[in-house]
Amino acid sequence: AKSTSTLIVASLALLIPLIAGHFNLAVGAQIAVAGMVCVSASEGTQWFEGNPQPVFLCVILGILASVVISV
Repeated sequence: AKSTSTLIVASLALLIPLIAGHFNLAVGAQIAVAGMVCVSASEGTQWFEGNPQPVFLCVILGILASVVISV
């Protein structure tokens, strides 16, 4: 059930650029990196050096990581 919801959200995110006439092949990479950044921020690993971050900041960091990849 969890993997199905992820695929649905990913396909909805891909639908908007397709309607606009663009084809984005980086959606899978964006989802993977955003997930890794969110988990490492919430657990306090990697760049956060043992300092777990609040959920809203983890989500914002994941979105920013996804934007950086898409540029």
